[in-house]
Amino acid sequence: MARFVLQLCCDAPRDDIALIGMIGVSPLENWIDGWSDAALALVEAAVDNNPVLLQALTFVWTRQPAVRERIDAILGARGETRA
Repeated sequence: MARFVLQLCCDAPRDDIALIGMIGVSPLENWIDGWSDAALALVEAAVDNNPVLLQALTFVWTRQPAVRERIDAILGARGETRA
């Protein structure tokens, strides 16, 4: 799943916010919900070199408070907030 999500973010045009949003609310959110710490570790390592991944992360919502806090910290450290 990690490769799939990261490849989607590499292939998506940076100016297609609708597509980036769909990546965030579906495969990225599902991956993070399923793999929490492992997924977020990979996201955090890749997000500085992948602006589409960073933008997609702003669309991720989760019911897990610890995961929400970690996503907010990743976004906040880069001057971003949730969409």
